[in-house]
Amino acid sequence: MMMLYGAGEVQIETVSFGKEKPRVEGHDEGAWAQNRRDEIIYVGID
Repeated sequence: MMMLYGAGEVQIETVSFGKEKPRVEGHDEGAWAQNRRDEIIYVGID
């Protein structure tokens, strides 16, 4: 989708943190729901 909006392939990187960097700690559905996420970080060109 990002490439359809004009991002180049060299501008996109996919990184999976999985269990290493959870947003919240916990072992219930609420914690799991918050940890199922995508984060898009845009670093513009100056």
